[in-house]
Amino acid sequence: MTIQKKPRLANMELLRFMAMFMILTLHADYFCFGWPQRRDILMLPEVWGVRILVEHWAIIGVNVFILISGWFGIRTSLKGAVKLLFQVFFIGLLTSGTVLLLNGMPSGGLIAVWKSLISFWFVWSYLLLYLFAPALNAFVETAGKQQLKGFLIAFFTFATLDVIIRFSNDFQKGYSAIFFMGLYILARYIRLHLDYKSLRTRTLLIVYAACILFPALFTFVSAYGLPLSVYNFANTYIFFYSFPINVLEAIVLLILFDRLQLRSSLSRPINWLAAGAFTVYLVHQNTLVRPLYAQWVKDIDTSLPFGLNFLGVALMLCAVYLACTLLDQLRVAAWQSGEKLWGKYHKK
Repeated sequence: MTIQKKPRLANMELLRFMAMFMILTLHADYFCFGWPQRRDILMLPEVWGVRILVEHWAIIGVNVFILISGWFGIRTSLKGAVKLLFQVFFIGLLTSGTVLLLNGMPSGGLIAVWKSLISFWFVWSYLLLYLFAPALNAFVETAGKQQLKGFLIAFFTFATLDVIIRFSNDFQKGYSAIFFMGLYILARYIRLHLDYKSLRTRTLLIVYAACILFPALFTFVSAYGLPLSVYNFANTYIFFYSFPINVLEAIVLLILFDRLQLRSSLSRPINWLAAGAFTVYLVHQNTLVRPLYAQWVKDIDTSLPFGLNFLGVALMLCAVYLACTLLDQLRVAAWQSGEKLWGKYHKK
């Protein structure tokens, strides 16, 4: 089955937007405030109860992002790879340059500036997935349903075991190109070989809610009287991208959005927001921006009373997403200008 380029579907672009907003949220939660110790939960149960719930909701953002790529399939091309790298360095130069103008040279000097342009584990893992996509597509197209099923069972069994006993450096708790490839094939397999449309929406919603609520409740309750080893398990392993519950939660959300029907009038704004998703990642995860981002979150959190602090942070995340999407328009204009110049050069 040849992968053909099709118009972007608003429902799946909405999911892409949601996935990046999850990643923004993830980096405004434990990433800012640290992993909760038992005493933190016991002293401020209402605050950490919300944070734990939010963390479990947001932890699947990266998995969802990769599953979307697998759902539609990646059409690898030299132009696509160049375009991806152009976006990384164009946005990186704009972002780092702005921080340097406002705050001056960082303590690490030019080395710190260079690291701000390349220190993106997700970018390089996704680039490897992009480059290997033709081989993955060929494997999916030529292997039978049972072969793919056997491969996926073996792959995710090893990924799960690696979460617990750490027998290799290949899966990296889900922070790796190899795990991305497994997710990619999983999404292709579900779309091509499973009768996922027969699943009841109500059942999917229950499973999705359970994937969030049960681990969050387990983490929260384990702080009260259970052995420390149980709490450590709840507060570490469950939050790995490769943990089975997080993979299942991402798959269920993908299927739910696949059947979502939206008004055609919403397509344009949704597609516009989703198109800026990668730039949102590049800006807020720039190593020069990370400490500023964390400080903004902490300042809002400490300046507002309980309840309003979470609302304030959510509004800040919306503002960050919108600002980055607007910034992305510069990247689009620069790329289009470069394409025109390249076209004129080749005509000569």
